[in-house]
Amino acid sequence: MLKPRMFLKEECLNIKRLLDDTLRHAYGSAKSEEFYKECRARLNSLSAQVQVVDEANLAEIHTLASQINLLSDTITKIERSHIGELSWPFALVIKEMALAVCRENVKAAHELDPLFFFSANGGMFVYAVFPETKALSRRRIFNVVFPRSFKYQVLLHTILGHEIGHVAYAYHELKHELEAKVTTVLLHGSPFTSPSDLQAWLVKTYKQTLNGPALADAFARWRQEYFCDLFGLLIMGPSFLPAYRSLFHLLDHRGSRWSATHPPTMSRYSMLQDALTILDWERWEGVSHQNLQQPLNSMYEPMRQHVSAIPPEMRILDPNQVKLATTALQDILRRMGTTLYAHPNPDELNGIVTALLNGTPAICTKIEARRGKSKKRYLINEPIDFRHILFAGWLAIYHDARDKDDLSLFKINRLCDRSILHQDAISTWSEHFEREPVSSNVSN
Repeated sequence: MLKPRMFLKEECLNIKRLLDDTLRHAYGSAKSEEFYKECRARLNSLSAQVQVVDEANLAEIHTLASQINLLSDTITKIERSHIGELSWPFALVIKEMALAVCRENVKAAHELDPLFFFSANGGMFVYAVFPETKALSRRRIFNVVFPRSFKYQVLLHTILGHEIGHVAYAYHELKHELEAKVTTVLLHGSPFTSPSDLQAWLVKTYKQTLNGPALADAFARWRQEYFCDLFGLLIMGPSFLPAYRSLFHLLDHRGSRWSATHPPTMSRYSMLQDALTILDWERWEGVSHQNLQQPLNSMYEPMRQHVSAIPPEMRILDPNQVKLATTALQDILRRMGTTLYAHPNPDELNGIVTALLNGTPAICTKIEARRGKSKKRYLINEPIDFRHILFAGWLAIYHDARDKDDLSLFKINRLCDRSILHQDAISTWSEHFEREPVSSNVSN
Protein backbone atom coordinates (compact mmCIF):
# COMPACT_ATOMS: atom_id res chain seq x y z
CA MET A 1 0.00 0.00 0.00
CA LEU A 2 1.04 3.65 -0.42
CA LYS A 3 2.46 5.32 2.64
CA PRO A 4 0.11 8.08 3.85
CA ARG A 5 2.53 10.97 3.24
CA MET A 6 3.36 9.72 -0.28
CA PHE A 7 -0.35 9.34 -0.98
CA LEU A 8 -1.06 12.94 0.11
CA LYS A 9 1.87 14.32 -1.90
CA GLU A 10 0.51 12.60 -5.00
CA GLU A 11 -2.99 13.91 -4.32
CA CYS A 12 -1.66 17.47 -4.01
CA LEU A 13 -0.15 17.06 -7.47
CA ASN A 14 -3.48 15.71 -8.73
CA ILE A 15 -5.28 18.77 -7.37
CA LYS A 16 -2.71 21.05 -9.01
CA ARG A 17 -3.48 19.39 -12.34
CA LEU A 18 -7.20 19.74 -11.64
CA LEU A 19 -6.78 23.45 -10.96
CA ASP A 20 -4.74 24.01 -14.09
CA ASP A 21 -7.28 22.12 -16.20
CA THR A 22 -10.34 23.93 -14.88
CA LEU A 23 -10.20 27.06 -12.77
CA ARG A 24 -7.49 28.78 -14.79
CA HIS A 25 -10.10 29.34 -17.48
CA ALA A 26 -12.91 31.88 -17.56
CA TYR A 27 -16.55 30.92 -17.80
CA GLY A 28 -19.67 32.88 -18.61
CA SER A 29 -19.30 36.57 -17.88
CA ALA A 30 -17.57 35.90 -14.55
CA LYS A 31 -13.90 34.99 -14.47
CA SER A 32 -12.57 32.19 -12.29
CA GLU A 33 -9.21 33.85 -11.68
CA GLU A 34 -10.03 34.72 -8.07
CA PHE A 35 -11.13 31.16 -7.33
CA TYR A 36 -7.98 29.82 -8.95
CA LYS A 37 -5.71 32.08 -6.90
CA GLU A 38 -7.51 31.30 -3.65
CA CYS A 39 -7.53 27.53 -4.20
CA ARG A 40 -3.90 27.57 -5.38
CA ALA A 41 -2.86 29.43 -2.21
CA ARG A 42 -4.64 26.82 -0.09
CA LEU A 43 -3.03 24.01 -2.07
CA ASN A 44 0.44 25.52 -1.66
CA SER A 45 -0.07 25.74 2.10
CA LEU A 46 -1.29 22.14 2.35
CA SER A 47 1.53 20.87 0.11
CA ALA A 48 4.10 22.55 2.34
CA GLN A 49 2.58 20.93 5.43
CA VAL A 50 2.58 17.50 3.75
CA GLN A 51 6.29 17.87 2.93
CA VAL A 52 7.27 18.20 6.60
CA VAL A 53 4.63 16.13 8.42
CA ASP A 54 5.98 13.27 10.53
CA GLU A 55 4.95 9.95 8.97
CA ALA A 56 4.28 8.61 12.45
CA ASN A 57 1.93 11.46 13.37
CA LEU A 58 -1.26 9.81 12.15
CA ALA A 59 -3.56 12.36 13.76
CA GLU A 60 -1.95 15.25 11.86
CA ILE A 61 -1.90 13.21 8.64
CA HIS A 62 -5.61 12.51 9.07
CA THR A 63 -6.28 16.25 9.53
CA LEU A 64 -4.28 17.08 6.40
CA ALA A 65 -6.10 14.37 4.44
CA SER A 66 -9.46 15.84 5.48
CA GLN A 67 -8.40 19.35 4.43
CA ILE A 68 -7.04 18.13 1.08
CA ASN A 69 -10.24 16.18 0.48
CA LEU A 70 -12.31 19.29 1.27
CA LEU A 71 -10.26 21.39 -1.14
CA SER A 72 -10.71 18.82 -3.92
CA ASP A 73 -14.45 18.69 -3.25
CA THR A 74 -14.72 22.50 -3.32
CA ILE A 75 -12.84 22.76 -6.62
CA THR A 76 -15.04 20.08 -8.16
CA LYS A 77 -18.21 21.93 -7.11
CA ILE A 78 -16.85 25.23 -8.44
CA GLU A 79 -15.90 23.57 -11.73
CA ARG A 80 -19.35 22.03 -12.04
CA SER A 81 -20.96 25.40 -11.42
CA HIS A 82 -19.30 26.74 -14.57
CA ILE A 83 -21.69 24.92 -16.88
CA GLY A 84 -24.32 27.59 -16.45
CA GLU A 85 -26.83 25.86 -14.21
CA LEU A 86 -28.11 29.20 -12.95
CA SER A 87 -29.06 32.32 -14.89
CA TRP A 88 -25.72 34.14 -14.94
CA PRO A 89 -27.23 37.64 -15.11
CA PHE A 90 -29.03 36.94 -11.84
CA ALA A 91 -26.00 35.21 -10.33
CA LEU A 92 -23.88 38.31 -10.92
CA VAL A 93 -26.29 40.76 -9.31
CA ILE A 94 -27.03 38.51 -6.33
CA LYS A 95 -23.29 38.01 -5.82
CA GLU A 96 -22.73 41.78 -5.64
CA MET A 97 -25.50 42.09 -3.06
CA ALA A 98 -24.21 39.15 -1.06
CA LEU A 99 -20.71 40.63 -1.03
CA ALA A 100 -21.96 43.77 0.68
CA VAL A 101 -23.79 41.70 3.28
CA CYS A 102 -21.40 38.82 3.87
CA ARG A 103 -18.07 40.58 4.26
CA GLU A 104 -16.64 39.52 7.59
CA ASN A 105 -15.30 43.04 7.93
CA VAL A 106 -17.47 45.93 6.74
CA LYS A 107 -14.35 47.73 5.53
CA ALA A 108 -12.69 44.62 4.08
CA ALA A 109 -10.34 45.20 1.20
CA HIS A 110 -11.27 43.72 -2.15
CA GLU A 111 -8.68 40.97 -1.83
CA LEU A 112 -10.33 39.81 1.41
CA ASP A 113 -13.86 39.68 0.05
CA PRO A 114 -15.56 36.28 0.26
CA LEU A 115 -16.03 34.29 -2.95
CA PHE A 116 -19.36 32.93 -4.20
CA PHE A 117 -20.15 30.14 -6.61
CA PHE A 118 -23.52 28.77 -7.64
CA SER A 119 -24.56 25.16 -8.09
CA ALA A 120 -27.72 23.10 -8.45
CA ASN A 121 -28.57 20.37 -6.02
CA GLY A 122 -31.85 18.56 -5.50
CA GLY A 123 -35.47 19.54 -5.98
CA MET A 124 -37.38 22.78 -5.75
CA PHE A 125 -36.91 23.42 -2.01
CA VAL A 126 -33.11 23.40 -1.85
CA TYR A 127 -32.42 27.15 -1.84
CA ALA A 128 -29.50 27.72 0.52
CA VAL A 129 -26.18 29.49 1.02
CA PHE A 130 -23.52 27.21 2.48
CA PRO A 131 -20.43 28.85 3.94
CA GLU A 132 -17.29 26.96 4.77
CA THR A 133 -17.59 25.53 8.25
CA LYS A 134 -14.46 27.43 9.17
CA ALA A 135 -12.23 29.85 7.36
CA LEU A 136 -9.40 27.87 5.77
CA SER A 137 -7.88 31.06 4.44
CA ARG A 138 -8.35 34.79 4.72
CA ARG A 139 -11.17 34.47 2.19
CA ARG A 140 -14.27 32.40 2.81
CA ILE A 141 -15.89 30.53 -0.06
CA PHE A 142 -19.68 30.38 -0.13
CA ASN A 143 -21.71 27.91 -2.16
CA VAL A 144 -25.10 29.26 -3.27
CA VAL A 145 -27.42 26.32 -3.96
CA PHE A 146 -30.65 26.47 -5.93
CA PRO A 147 -33.04 24.07 -7.75
CA ARG A 148 -31.74 23.11 -11.21
CA SER A 149 -35.28 23.09 -12.61
CA PHE A 150 -35.58 26.77 -11.58
CA LYS A 151 -32.62 27.90 -13.69
CA TYR A 152 -34.55 30.71 -15.37
CA GLN A 153 -37.18 31.28 -12.67
CA VAL A 154 -35.54 34.50 -11.52
CA LEU A 155 -38.75 35.71 -9.88
CA LEU A 156 -38.48 32.85 -7.40
CA HIS A 157 -34.76 33.41 -6.81
CA THR A 158 -35.57 36.36 -4.53
CA ILE A 159 -35.99 33.74 -1.78
CA LEU A 160 -32.18 33.80 -1.65
CA GLY A 161 -32.54 37.02 0.35
CA HIS A 162 -33.60 34.84 3.28
CA GLU A 163 -30.57 32.58 2.80
CA ILE A 164 -28.17 35.52 2.67
CA GLY A 165 -29.66 36.55 5.99
CA HIS A 166 -28.45 33.28 7.53
CA VAL A 167 -24.89 34.06 6.46
CA ALA A 168 -25.03 37.64 7.73
CA TYR A 169 -26.48 36.46 11.03
CA ALA A 170 -23.83 33.82 11.56
CA TYR A 171 -20.66 35.29 10.07
CA HIS A 172 -20.87 39.04 9.70
CA GLU A 173 -18.93 41.19 12.15
CA LEU A 174 -22.27 42.86 12.89
CA LYS A 175 -23.88 39.60 14.03
CA HIS A 176 -23.94 40.67 17.68
CA GLU A 177 -25.54 43.98 16.72
CA LEU A 178 -28.08 42.15 14.57
CA GLU A 179 -28.92 39.85 17.45
CA ALA A 180 -29.25 42.66 19.99
CA LYS A 181 -30.96 45.34 17.89
CA VAL A 182 -33.08 43.24 15.56
CA THR A 183 -33.74 39.66 16.67
CA THR A 184 -34.08 40.30 20.40
CA VAL A 185 -36.30 43.33 19.73
CA LEU A 186 -38.38 41.47 17.12
CA LEU A 187 -39.10 38.58 19.50
CA HIS A 188 -39.52 40.56 22.72
CA GLY A 189 -42.63 39.49 24.62
CA SER A 190 -43.04 36.38 22.47
CA PRO A 191 -42.43 32.73 23.38
CA PHE A 192 -38.85 33.31 22.25
CA THR A 193 -37.82 35.36 25.26
CA SER A 194 -36.28 32.21 26.75
CA PRO A 195 -36.15 28.47 26.04
CA SER A 196 -38.53 27.84 28.94
CA ASP A 197 -41.08 30.25 27.43
CA LEU A 198 -40.81 28.44 24.12
CA GLN A 199 -41.31 25.08 25.82
CA ALA A 200 -44.46 26.33 27.53
CA TRP A 201 -45.82 27.57 24.18
CA LEU A 202 -44.99 24.27 22.45
CA VAL A 203 -46.84 22.28 25.09
CA LYS A 204 -49.86 24.58 24.88
CA THR A 205 -49.96 24.78 21.06
CA TYR A 206 -48.60 21.45 19.86
CA LYS A 207 -48.55 19.32 23.01
CA GLN A 208 -44.89 18.92 22.12
CA THR A 209 -42.11 18.60 24.70
CA LEU A 210 -38.46 19.28 23.95
CA ASN A 211 -35.66 18.98 26.44
CA GLY A 212 -32.01 19.96 26.77
CA PRO A 213 -30.09 20.29 23.47
CA ALA A 214 -33.22 19.73 21.34
CA LEU A 215 -34.98 22.67 23.01
CA ALA A 216 -31.91 24.90 22.80
CA ASP A 217 -31.48 24.03 19.11
CA ALA A 218 -35.13 24.77 18.26
CA PHE A 219 -34.97 28.03 20.21
CA ALA A 220 -31.91 29.23 18.27
CA ARG A 221 -33.15 28.00 14.88
CA TRP A 222 -36.61 29.51 15.14
CA ARG A 223 -35.25 32.88 16.26
CA GLN A 224 -32.90 33.00 13.30
CA GLU A 225 -35.66 32.06 10.83
CA TYR A 226 -37.77 35.06 11.85
CA PHE A 227 -34.75 37.33 11.47
CA CYS A 228 -33.93 35.94 8.01
CA ASP A 229 -37.52 36.41 6.83
CA LEU A 230 -37.39 40.09 7.75
CA PHE A 231 -33.90 40.41 6.31
CA GLY A 232 -34.96 38.86 2.99
CA LEU A 233 -37.93 41.21 2.71
CA LEU A 234 -35.86 44.33 3.35
CA ILE A 235 -33.11 43.52 0.87
CA MET A 236 -35.25 42.02 -1.91
CA GLY A 237 -38.34 44.20 -1.68
CA PRO A 238 -41.93 43.23 -2.59
CA SER A 239 -40.76 40.45 -4.94
CA PHE A 240 -39.70 38.48 -1.87
CA LEU A 241 -43.29 37.98 -0.70
CA PRO A 242 -44.91 36.19 -3.67
CA ALA A 243 -41.80 34.02 -4.12
CA TYR A 244 -41.74 33.19 -0.41
CA ARG A 245 -45.43 32.38 -0.22
CA SER A 246 -45.42 30.36 -3.45
CA LEU A 247 -42.72 28.04 -2.15
CA PHE A 248 -43.90 27.80 1.45
CA HIS A 249 -47.50 27.12 0.49
CA LEU A 250 -46.33 23.99 -1.31
CA LEU A 251 -44.29 22.94 1.72
CA ASP A 252 -47.04 23.58 4.25
CA HIS A 253 -50.42 24.57 2.81
CA ARG A 254 -52.05 24.78 6.26
CA GLY A 255 -49.22 26.85 7.67
CA SER A 256 -49.31 25.25 11.12
CA ARG A 257 -47.17 22.16 10.61
CA TRP A 258 -44.83 21.29 13.50
CA SER A 259 -41.10 21.43 12.77
CA ALA A 260 -38.19 21.49 15.17
CA THR A 261 -36.13 23.53 12.69
CA HIS A 262 -38.61 26.16 11.46
CA PRO A 263 -41.37 28.14 13.18
CA PRO A 264 -44.97 27.68 11.99
CA THR A 265 -45.45 29.25 8.57
CA MET A 266 -48.61 31.07 9.63
CA SER A 267 -46.67 33.05 12.22
CA ARG A 268 -44.09 33.98 9.60
CA TYR A 269 -46.78 35.16 7.17
CA SER A 270 -48.24 37.30 9.94
CA MET A 271 -44.88 38.89 10.78
CA LEU A 272 -44.10 39.66 7.13
CA GLN A 273 -47.53 41.20 6.61
CA ASP A 274 -46.97 43.45 9.64
CA ALA A 275 -43.59 44.48 8.20
CA LEU A 276 -45.17 45.14 4.78
CA THR A 277 -47.70 47.47 6.38
CA ILE A 278 -45.01 49.21 8.43
CA LEU A 279 -42.95 49.80 5.28
CA ASP A 280 -45.98 51.41 3.55
CA TRP A 281 -45.42 49.25 0.50
CA GLU A 282 -49.16 48.62 0.22
CA ARG A 283 -49.95 52.36 0.32
CA TRP A 284 -46.93 53.36 -1.77
CA GLU A 285 -47.61 56.14 -4.27
CA GLY A 286 -47.39 53.65 -7.14
CA VAL A 287 -50.63 52.03 -5.98
CA SER A 288 -52.57 54.90 -7.54
CA HIS A 289 -50.70 54.76 -10.84
CA GLN A 290 -53.15 53.93 -13.62
CA ASN A 291 -51.23 50.93 -14.97
CA LEU A 292 -49.98 49.66 -11.60
CA GLN A 293 -52.98 49.85 -9.29
CA GLN A 294 -54.72 46.71 -10.52
CA PRO A 295 -51.71 44.33 -10.42
CA LEU A 296 -50.52 45.76 -7.10
CA ASN A 297 -53.91 45.15 -5.52
CA SER A 298 -54.17 41.72 -7.15
CA MET A 299 -50.84 40.76 -5.63
CA TYR A 300 -51.38 42.18 -2.15
CA GLU A 301 -55.08 41.57 -1.49
CA PRO A 302 -54.96 37.73 -1.30
CA MET A 303 -52.06 38.03 1.14
CA ARG A 304 -54.00 40.45 3.32
CA GLN A 305 -57.08 38.23 3.35
CA HIS A 306 -55.07 35.12 4.15
CA VAL A 307 -53.25 36.77 7.04
CA SER A 308 -56.48 38.21 8.46
CA ALA A 309 -57.75 34.63 8.85
CA ILE A 310 -54.72 33.43 10.82
CA PRO A 311 -55.80 32.36 14.35
CA PRO A 312 -54.54 34.43 17.31
CA GLU A 313 -52.33 31.64 18.68
CA MET A 314 -50.27 31.79 15.47
CA ARG A 315 -49.81 35.56 15.62
CA ILE A 316 -46.79 35.08 17.79
CA LEU A 317 -45.01 38.40 17.32
CA ASP A 318 -46.18 41.80 18.48
CA PRO A 319 -46.64 44.26 15.55
CA ASN A 320 -45.03 47.02 17.63
CA GLN A 321 -41.92 44.89 18.08
CA VAL A 322 -41.92 44.13 14.36
CA LYS A 323 -41.93 47.86 13.70
CA LEU A 324 -39.01 48.52 16.05
CA ALA A 325 -36.99 45.64 14.59
CA THR A 326 -37.74 46.70 11.02
CA THR A 327 -36.55 50.23 11.71
CA ALA A 328 -33.38 48.96 13.39
CA LEU A 329 -32.56 46.59 10.52
CA GLN A 330 -33.15 49.35 7.98
CA ASP A 331 -30.60 51.52 9.80
CA ILE A 332 -28.02 48.71 9.75
CA LEU A 333 -28.59 47.88 6.08
CA ARG A 334 -28.13 51.52 5.10
CA ARG A 335 -24.51 51.09 6.15
CA MET A 336 -24.10 48.31 3.55
CA GLY A 337 -24.12 50.36 0.36
CA THR A 338 -27.30 49.90 -1.67
CA THR A 339 -28.33 46.66 0.04
CA LEU A 340 -31.54 48.12 1.50
CA TYR A 341 -34.37 47.98 -1.03
CA ALA A 342 -35.92 51.29 -2.15
CA HIS A 343 -39.07 51.61 -4.24
CA PRO A 344 -38.71 52.76 -7.86
CA ASN A 345 -40.32 55.80 -9.41
CA PRO A 346 -43.85 54.76 -10.49
CA ASP A 347 -43.31 55.95 -14.07
CA GLU A 348 -40.08 53.98 -14.25
CA LEU A 349 -41.78 50.86 -12.92
CA ASN A 350 -44.66 51.37 -15.32
CA GLY A 351 -42.20 51.44 -18.22
CA ILE A 352 -40.74 48.09 -17.23
CA VAL A 353 -44.16 46.48 -16.72
CA THR A 354 -45.31 47.79 -20.11
CA ALA A 355 -42.24 46.40 -21.86
CA LEU A 356 -42.75 42.98 -20.27
CA LEU A 357 -46.43 42.92 -21.22
CA ASN A 358 -45.38 43.73 -24.78
CA GLY A 359 -43.13 40.68 -24.73
CA THR A 360 -39.84 42.58 -24.80
CA PRO A 361 -37.00 42.87 -22.30
CA ALA A 362 -36.94 46.16 -20.42
CA ILE A 363 -34.02 48.24 -21.68
CA CYS A 364 -34.25 50.67 -18.82
CA THR A 365 -30.67 51.67 -18.09
CA LYS A 366 -29.98 55.37 -18.55
CA ILE A 367 -26.84 55.97 -20.57
CA GLU A 368 -25.55 59.23 -22.01
CA ALA A 369 -22.34 60.98 -22.97
CA ARG A 370 -21.25 64.13 -21.15
CA ARG A 371 -18.36 66.48 -21.75
CA GLY A 372 -15.78 66.89 -19.01
CA LYS A 373 -13.58 69.87 -18.26
CA SER A 374 -11.20 68.74 -20.98
CA LYS A 375 -14.09 68.96 -23.47
CA LYS A 376 -13.86 65.21 -24.00
CA ARG A 377 -16.96 63.09 -23.74
CA TYR A 378 -17.46 60.38 -21.12
CA LEU A 379 -20.21 57.83 -20.73
CA ILE A 380 -22.56 58.05 -17.75
CA ASN A 381 -24.48 54.87 -17.00
CA GLU A 382 -27.34 54.77 -14.50
CA PRO A 383 -28.67 51.20 -14.45
CA ILE A 384 -31.94 50.46 -12.74
CA ASP A 385 -31.96 48.31 -9.63
CA PHE A 386 -32.41 44.66 -10.67
CA ARG A 387 -34.94 44.28 -7.86
CA HIS A 388 -37.21 46.77 -9.65
CA ILE A 389 -37.14 44.51 -12.72
CA LEU A 390 -38.19 41.56 -10.56
CA PHE A 391 -40.94 43.64 -8.93
CA ALA A 392 -42.20 44.56 -12.40
CA GLY A 393 -42.08 40.90 -13.38
CA TRP A 394 -44.43 39.93 -10.57
CA LEU A 395 -46.75 42.80 -11.46
CA ALA A 396 -46.80 41.61 -15.08
CA ILE A 397 -47.87 38.17 -13.84
CA TYR A 398 -50.74 39.69 -11.84
CA HIS A 399 -51.71 42.17 -14.57
CA ASP A 400 -55.13 41.68 -16.16
CA ALA A 401 -53.66 42.76 -19.50
CA ARG A 402 -51.30 39.78 -19.63
CA ASP A 403 -52.07 37.38 -22.44
CA LYS A 404 -51.71 34.16 -20.45
CA ASP A 405 -51.45 32.04 -23.59
CA ASP A 406 -48.71 34.12 -25.13
CA LEU A 407 -46.97 35.41 -21.99
CA SER A 408 -46.48 32.35 -19.81
CA LEU A 409 -44.78 32.48 -16.42
CA PHE A 410 -41.66 31.06 -18.04
CA LYS A 411 -41.61 33.79 -20.70
CA ILE A 412 -41.97 36.57 -18.14
CA ASN A 413 -39.13 35.07 -16.12
CA ARG A 414 -36.98 34.91 -19.25
CA LEU A 415 -37.81 38.50 -20.14
CA CYS A 416 -36.76 39.63 -16.65
CA ASP A 417 -33.61 37.55 -16.95
CA ARG A 418 -32.79 39.18 -20.31
CA SER A 419 -33.50 42.63 -18.91
CA ILE A 420 -30.91 42.06 -16.19
CA LEU A 421 -28.50 40.64 -18.79
CA HIS A 422 -28.84 43.71 -21.02
CA GLN A 423 -28.12 45.98 -18.09
CA ASP A 424 -25.03 43.99 -17.20
CA ALA A 425 -23.80 44.15 -20.80
CA ILE A 426 -24.26 47.93 -20.95
CA SER A 427 -22.62 48.41 -17.54
CA THR A 428 -19.65 46.24 -18.55
CA TRP A 429 -19.25 48.20 -21.78
CA SER A 430 -19.61 51.61 -20.15
CA GLU A 431 -17.09 50.80 -17.41
CA HIS A 432 -14.49 50.39 -20.14
CA PHE A 433 -14.98 54.03 -21.05
CA GLU A 434 -15.12 55.54 -17.58
CA ARG A 435 -11.41 56.25 -17.67
CA GLU A 436 -11.22 57.00 -21.39
CA PRO A 437 -12.83 59.54 -23.73
CA VAL A 438 -15.74 58.28 -25.76
CA SER A 439 -14.98 57.68 -29.41
CA SER A 440 -16.03 60.60 -31.59
CA ASN A 441 -18.57 58.41 -33.41
CA VAL A 442 -20.61 57.96 -30.21
CA SER A 443 -23.45 60.46 -30.37
CA ASN A 444 -25.08 62.35 -27.56
